[in-house]
Amino acid sequence: MPISPVSLILSVLIVASSVAAFGLWGIAVAACLLAIAAYLRTAESAAQLAYRLLVILLIVLFAIFFTPCISAVVEAAFRASCKNNMYQLGRALLNYHARYQCFPPAYLADANGKPMHSWRVLILPFLEQEDLFKKYNLNEPWDGPNNRKLAAPRPFVYACPEVRNAWAPDWTFTSYVAVVGAQTAWPGAECASVSNMRNKGENTILLVELANSDIHWMEPRDLSFDEARGGTNPPAGQGIGTVHVRSNGFFYHDQPVFHAVFADGAVRCLPADTPPERLEALLTTAGGETHDLDTISPPQLRWDRIIALGVFGRVVWRAAVSAEGKTRETKRAEMHRRGRGGNEERLGRRRGLPPTAVKTPADRSRRAFESLITRQRHPAPTPRGRGG
Repeated sequence: MPISPVSLILSVLIVASSVAAFGLWGIAVAACLLAIAAYLRTAESAAQLAYRLLVILLIVLFAIFFTPCISAVVEAAFRASCKNNMYQLGRALLNYHARYQCFPPAYLADANGKPMHSWRVLILPFLEQEDLFKKYNLNEPWDGPNNRKLAAPRPFVYACPEVRNAWAPDWTFTSYVAVVGAQTAWPGAECASVSNMRNKGENTILLVELANSDIHWMEPRDLSFDEARGGTNPPAGQGIGTVHVRSNGFFYHDQPVFHAVFADGAVRCLPADTPPERLEALLTTAGGETHDLDTISPPQLRWDRIIALGVFGRVVWRAAVSAEGKTRETKRAEMHRRGRGGNEERLGRRRGLPPTAVKTPADRSRRAFESLITRQRHPAPTPRGRGG
């Protein structure tokens, strides 16, 4: 079958849009699409074309709606486990607040103001780690001769499962940190209470994630307010870090996100590209703002995939129209060739006549033509009169 210029241009568009949408894998996708188009154009009847279109449509719908879900199930499980860890930390902080009427201080300091113990140690009894807390000596620094023996194994709740090496038994770093500052819920060695916060609990962040952390889980060190408001995954320096990516569906860009524990104990998911001014307002306690977290950074459309799917639909539609036109022309030519003989053949079969006994218009015309030729070649003799 000859290739028209229009088909060639559409083929080039399919390859380009597939590469734009899927990278190098787009070449394989384009090959599949072109094969599907060629497969549709070879349909010999409208029923066969409809059947092929239905099968292809089901395959495409499965790929669009189910393949991303299957590929993201492991990441979703890790995110759920990480979120559950932060939820346990949030409940422990609220239980501490219920007993002492305030949250724990970011650290306990010695007489010289040097930090000695972290809030992560102080809430161990509220994480069902009473035995570990009893072994911890508050009279020596966190890295003293007795306390350093308690570093491993680390309580699992302090590490995000999606972070590399988090499952290693000798990995003693924490994935969750507080944001320390005079205007935050962690004013250093002092305690903060919900009653003293102008922001409501659902608008004040207590804990954030720190991917690739170098902070020991017992070390009295966290993020400062200036480091945290600098954004997520900063190219230089330290800040909020995340390894989570949220899938928003086939037609939207995936979003890097991080989890945060709020002062009401809830764990919410925030986009990594949250504007600094919004992030700063969520970290402070005296602003009195109300935030709609769903409008911080909505997902962006994947126009490359939308265009690619539109091109695919256009090719399928053209192939369907071409196949349907071809089928109609074939039927029209067959009806024109056979004339009304088809009806007479069906009538003869109903009467039980053999096919040779059925006289179609083509048969009568052929026999009339043969009779005419025979009369011309062998004319009948002229009869003589009686008087001759």
